Amino acid sequence: MPGGGVLIGDKGFASKSSVSCCWPMRSASAARATVFALAAFSTSHDAELLLTYLDRYLPQIDLRYDQPWALGALLHLDTQLGTHHADRLLTPDGLWHRWNARFPGHELDHHHHYHQLITDAGSL
Repeated sequence: MPGGGVLIGDKGFASKSSVSCCWPMRSASAARATVFALAAFSTSHDAELLLTYLDRYLPQIDLRYDQPWALGALLHLDTQLGTHHADRLLTPDGLWHRWNARFPGHELDHHHHYHQLITDAGSL
């Protein structure tokens, strides 16, 4: 997996006030933890970070990282914030469907499943 990613806050840890992130992460668990943290913070900045990630990695159709988790988190934030950031990704010719079509037989079009997992985890 090329490159690594970071999740850093003001004092070297995730904080609600200042998070910057870069994907892909070196481990799936680190990337999922980042996605869950952004979903838990539930700010418009967190939605922008997820959208930036998806805008960057969905066009790269041969890369399969944590796009479904990120889209699920973005859908969660859209619900929490009353926004519609994910809508343009989910149009019939949107980035999600073009990326997803690259994996015939292994469709990852279960973004609502990931949305529900993130929502359920947030209610624990």
